[in-house]
Amino acid sequence: MKRSPSLKCAALLLTALLGQGAAAGCDDPALLLDVTVLGSARGGHLVYLRQDGETLSALLPAAVLRPAETPLIAGTLTCDGEPYVALGADVRLRFSEAEQALTVTATPARLGSRVADFQGLTVAPAPLPGEPGVAVAFGAQGAVRDLQTWNDWTSAAYLDVAGTWGTVAGTAGLALRQSGETLTVHPRAVLQYTPGPDVTWFAAWNAQPGSAPGFGVSDFRGLAVAGRHLPTRVLPDVTLDLPQVTTVEVRVGDQALRTFEADPGTLTLRRVPLPMSATTLTVILTDELGTRELQERIPASSSALPPGAVLYSAQAGWTAGRLGAEGTAEFGLTDTWTLLTAARVSETGYGLRTRAARTSPGITFALHAGISGQYGTRPTPELGLSAARTLGSWTVQGQLLAPLTDPQDAAVNVGARYVAPGWITTLDAGTRLRPDSWQVSGAVTRTFDAQGSVTLAGSADPRGYRAALRGTWQLDPHWQVGAGVTHERPGAVALNPTLDVRYTPAPEHTLELSASRDLLNLHYDHTGQVLASADVGTSGVAARVQGAVIVSGGVASLQPGAETRAVLVKTGLPGLRLYVDGQYAGTTDARGTLLLSRLPLGRTVTVSVDVAELPFSVALKEASTRLTPPITGVYTLDWTGNFRSYRWVQYFWTAGTPAAYGKVMIGDDTVLLDDEGNGLTPDSPAARQGTLQGEDGQTCTVVLAPAADTATCAPQ
Repeated sequence: MKRSPSLKCAALLLTALLGQGAAAGCDDPALLLDVTVLGSARGGHLVYLRQDGETLSALLPAAVLRPAETPLIAGTLTCDGEPYVALGADVRLRFSEAEQALTVTATPARLGSRVADFQGLTVAPAPLPGEPGVAVAFGAQGAVRDLQTWNDWTSAAYLDVAGTWGTVAGTAGLALRQSGETLTVHPRAVLQYTPGPDVTWFAAWNAQPGSAPGFGVSDFRGLAVAGRHLPTRVLPDVTLDLPQVTTVEVRVGDQALRTFEADPGTLTLRRVPLPMSATTLTVILTDELGTRELQERIPASSSALPPGAVLYSAQAGWTAGRLGAEGTAEFGLTDTWTLLTAARVSETGYGLRTRAARTSPGITFALHAGISGQYGTRPTPELGLSAARTLGSWTVQGQLLAPLTDPQDAAVNVGARYVAPGWITTLDAGTRLRPDSWQVSGAVTRTFDAQGSVTLAGSADPRGYRAALRGTWQLDPHWQVGAGVTHERPGAVALNPTLDVRYTPAPEHTLELSASRDLLNLHYDHTGQVLASADVGTSGVAARVQGAVIVSGGVASLQPGAETRAVLVKTGLPGLRLYVDGQYAGTTDARGTLLLSRLPLGRTVTVSVDVAELPFSVALKEASTRLTPPITGVYTLDWTGNFRSYRWVQYFWTAGTPAAYGKVMIGDDTVLLDDEGNGLTPDSPAARQGTLQGEDGQTCTVVLAPAADTATCAPQ
């Protein structure tokens, strides 16, 4: 084959472009080769190949390369009327004569660089809509200390009505306290406005804003605010090498951010936003070669608050009839420094405190400063510093607080803690710069897995000393026994033995007997739909009960507290233990429902069940679900479709004749029977009709009554 003068010129120019002594041309041998480009098989093609020693060059049919691979091309030629391309000098070729195959590889940067910018993408989860709700909270308690005369007795009760309407919530009620013949009544009310997850405003009358009052009483009357500013954290640039057109899915934590298609080359993920709780970045790459997952740990901020974050609260009003105001604010300055400030002012005095803390792995250091005083008197400034260092199993710490007006009141405290498998040791010492103001204490605990522990503890000060030895042992999941002995000087007796026996028949019930030389007491705790406790002993008798009736979404439920911002979970299964972010949250009631309260604002939580705790007769689709709690109101999570319960039913053709090895069709379900006609059958609160079929094809109709454990063919 001869080349035209124009082709010769093109070949010379191509050789110059390739930077090689001799580039492949149309007059080189043409071989039918299996071509692979960047890991992707392109099939068999006619390739012009030249090999001079260790130098290999080739002309590929232009159709072999895809549009995104154009950067690999150094020039084009036409051979026998077909377009061919030559590859750049930095494109690597490997020829296998035995396999008649040509492999083309290149660095991803050769294919170009691209940026996927996530700026403006929000990771704040949208809160679920909450329905308006009404709650009536109640509580009563009483105690008698003198069992002989019954004169020393106290009692208390409260009743509060709470409700939510969109972003507004309110509580009004009263608390009663009686001691002997004296009865006091404390009316109270709180109005709350929550426009978003980052700020809440309060107006309170005889109540402490932001807390469930319960049996407590307060004389605060005024306004308050609590909020936060949490800037979106952004990851540093992440660079990925993509050999082919790739579908890229980016996830932070368990939240999917974005899925897109990217051309081959170098891809930079820029300004990827991070939720506050995210600890991992996951990138899932899918191309024609398959799917691979890249995961990178997100370095956590060493400080309690990330840079730019602010937590704040403030209140102003009257307390005990005196006007005053106070507030706190905590700032995340850098990845290692935080600043906490607190200020108060009243009709009689003032105070200001600040604390700057630096936290890095294994080391915490803080500087303290403050000033307080009464109007018309000399102020009291104070300085201090504290530090802690972790070295392997040891943690040592120290603190110095020094009032500048009276250096003798300066306090010095040092301590150490040792934690290793099976052992916990603590040592503490402190003193003021005054005579007889020192104190020391220490303890050593030996643990035996989850079975029990033994602790030896002691303390001493200028007045005397105290030593104690105590052991606890978990006999089984329900019984725990503890015993100990103490010795102290000065003291009325040389040795004081103690004994505790705890019985927990179920997670909601605890019974504990405590005995010592001077005391015998029986205590009971109930933590179900109401909270209840009772004590009977030589020191008196006491009892307490509290709870709330919550109505939301047409459902009334009895709950331990009057939470009107919650998630009502419906499972359809009574006695099911639920968890929130891995922590036990409660057990479903007889209707299979549970109200989850005290949930965080502006953050996604995981509601789950422990599969290992489920009975054999219960199947589920998923063990957990994620949701973002409402800002106000109650959101109903209908999880009934996630669970299905079964029961053993024995089927009969006639009385006494089991349907051995048959099967039962009930709707879309098929139940297989054993040699005695037993089958694990889907449960249903209503009667269901099915078809029983034997091995020989015989059929009949069976009716399954609710909770029945047998079923017999209906008369024809």
